[in-house]
Parts: sequence; structure tokens; C-alpha cells
Amino acid sequence: MKRSRGRHRGLPFRIALYGLALGFLVSGFGCGLFDDDDLEVTLSADGSVTSETEPVTFTVTATNRGSDRIRWGRGSSSCQLGAAVRLGGRQVEALVNHGGCTADLVDQALEPGGSRTESFTWSGLIVESDDFAFLPAGAYQLRGAAGTAARSAPLAITVNR
Repeated sequence: MKRSRGRHRGLPFRIALYGLALGFLVSGFGCGLFDDDDLEVTLSADGSVTSETEPVTFTVTATNRGSDRIRWGRGSSSCQLGAAVRLGGRQVEALVNHGGCTADLVDQALEPGGSRTESFTWSGLIVESDDFAFLPAGAYQLRGAAGTAARSAPLAITVNR
């Protein structure tokens, strides 16, 4: 039996389209949309100077002020919040020490009125271009983070070396 070449021309396009649709579903597109004011993130610290030998303890709290569930990512159930530091006009991830995270994979989300608080230490270590580095000594602005969905107001922090 001879097959027509024209019959399957659209197949790669349909596969790509289905893959894209699946990607949106898996990433939570459509269920994670919310107003900017709905997810509030706050950051506090037990000091204003951190170093490799004397890290500061930070506390991040995320609160859902909206009327719908807010999802900001997928990852560990025990380490859902983090921090970002301003570096040269851009935000980079602060590599924080939660003291160990579970290796499960869950929606990182809050129900309406829900709140989540996590504490961790930070010594000035960042993740940049898939590499780890200690920030040079100086003054920085650290923000609490719920993924990339919401950030806290900046908190001034000095890094010593």
C-alpha cells in the first residue's frame, strides 16, 4: 500500500502545537494568573550585615490577599520561598540555606487568605548564569520572593568578606 506524502504534512505542526498546549497546562498557565496586589510577600532579618562566617537569618512570608488560589511554581513542598538580590540593575537569585529541602514536586501555591512563612540563612551567595558566587563586599538590596511571581519591598543588607 502506497502512502500519500501529503497526508502527514501537518503532523509535525500538530505535535508541536499539542506539546505547547501541554507545556502551558503543566506550567500552570491560566491557573496562576492573579492581580499584582493579591500575593503579598514580606521580608525581615535578624541583622543587617551578613558574611560567609556569620550569615544572617531572614524570614519570608507570602500571603494570598485575593479570592482565588495563587500558584507561583512547582517544586519542593518544604522550600517554597526564597530571595533575590539586586545586582547591576537586575535581580539574581540569592542562594539561601533552608537547612534541607524535601525532594518532592508539588504546586507552590496558597489558597485565598492563606499564608506561608519560611526562615533561612544567607551569607551573600548568589546563583548567576548557572554558577555560584559570593557577592563582593558592599551594600545590596535583598527581596523576599515567591518564585518570580511576587517580591517583597527591598531590605538593605551589607555583605562583608
